[in-house]
Amino acid sequence: MPVTLAPPLNARRLRLLDVIRHISGEWTTLRAHRLYRGAGWGPKRSTARRDLNALARSGYLVQHETYGRRFFTLKRTSA
Repeated sequence: MPVTLAPPLNARRLRLLDVIRHISGEWTTLRAHRLYRGAGWGPKRSTARRDLNALARSGYLVQHETYGRRFFTLKRTSA
């Protein structure tokens, strides 16, 4: 069975993860995009979408889908 590697966590993804850890809640592409724009990074919405998906594939976030809506939450670890 082939092994799927997690995408690399660049500085932008690490910053997004740090903010999600501190603010928590539901994170949509729009919310992540607004964070990026507010920080002056200015990437496209597709960049925010890819970053959220990468954090989910890396095991940091959980993806949720409801009718017409996708969002991510921080994955809780048992202590």
